Amino acid sequence: MKNTQALKGNLYCFLAYFIFGFNIIFCKNIAADGTVSPIVMFLLRSGGALILFLLLLNFFLNLLIFLLMCLNLLIFCYLKLLNFFYFFLIYNIDIIKRIFSLIK
Repeated sequence: MKNTQALKGNLYCFLAYFIFGFNIIFCKNIAADGTVSPIVMFLLRSGGALILFLLLLNFFLNLLIFLLMCLNLLIFCYLKLLNFFYFFLIYNIDIIKRIFSLIK
């Protein structure tokens, strides 16, 4: 487990450095040409970060909603099963008493 966590950490660091390196090369080329002003560059970078954040948030919220729905279904099934056994015991109490009287 430690090896997989270390591998994930190294992959995330590599991804962050890759994005940072690509961003520097990309921004230097655009800034040198003068096609985009620094304020527009800042807005594009912050907008891209916002879109990425919202996509990730949407993914994790959908995953959380799915897990909560599964938990809700499990609880519902458990309560229905308890309800079934409760009514089974109530309606068949005479049969259960006879079974226990035979055991004694």
